[in-house]
Amino acid sequence: MLAIQCIFRTTHNVAEGAGAIGLAGLVRDRAQLQSKKVSFILSGGNIDMEKFRQVLSDEVPVFN
Repeated sequence: MLAIQCIFRTTHNVAEGAGAIGLAGLVRDRAQLQSKKVSFILSGGNIDMEKFRQVLSDEVPVFN
C-alpha cells in the first residue's frame, strides 16, 4: 500500500500492487542500496478505483 501511495503522491501516476512492487523492494532494501544508483519499472495501472481510493485514504482494501 505504501508504494502505491508514494508513487501517486510523488509522480501522480496510478499503479496497482504488482506495478508498485519494484518500489516496495527498493524501500525494503534501502539500507543496502544507500549511495547506489537504482531504478525500477513502474507498470500496471489496472486498479479498481474504489480500492485505489481506500489505499490513498489509508483504509485496508478487501481484495476478492
